Amino acid sequence: MTPVTPDCDQQSQNHCHRLNNAVRSGATGTAGTFGFIARGYIRVNLADDAIKRKASTTRYTERLIINKHPLPRWEEVPAIEMKALAIEKWLKGVSVDTPGRNGRNGNP
Repeated sequence: MTPVTPDCDQQSQNHCHRLNNAVRSGATGTAGTFGFIARGYIRVNLADDAIKRKASTTRYTERLIINKHPLPRWEEVPAIEMKALAIEKWLKGVSVDTPGRNGRNGNP
């Protein structure tokens, strides 16, 4: 298990406090948006020096998925306004399968 250093722990705590305050206050600026939360997640949890470091392939894949799917749709939406039903409807329209050369999913 990776030891938690006071600097990293304090940085994460500061980020969480700023985010909580923004959401509680109903901020409509960038601090309360999904984009702010997603970019904070990428910056803190997918960094090379993250407290609980993930494999490089996992970090790459998570960044790719976040930037390709939810950010384009939800980036400017205040987090407090995101509703489960709207997210579920959006998810049903997101395709994670890409056709291979012969047009079949999963087959090159």
